[in-house]
Amino acid sequence: MRLIDADRLPHKDLSDGKRMCMVVFSSDIASAPTIDAVEVVRCKDCKHYVIHILFGHQQGWCERLCDEFDKSLARGTGDDDFCSKGERRSE
Repeated sequence: MRLIDADRLPHKDLSDGKRMCMVVFSSDIASAPTIDAVEVVRCKDCKHYVIHILFGHQQGWCERLCDEFDKSLARGTGDDDFCSKGERRSE
């Protein structure tokens, strides 16, 4: 996947009085500058994410961030959280 900086694409604005349409050509997209980005693995998609029931409520936990000596010190997370140690779960 190649992420581009869409704000730097050359474009032509067309207006018919009611709507505005931005026209970009595929040749411009092919030569567009890229941005410095990485794909994020959300906790819900990570192989280290597990669901526990605590006091009648579901709570997500990151098993990778557990303390090596005390597994009860796992880090609670939400489905849409993410971190630099995320690894996509194989489906």
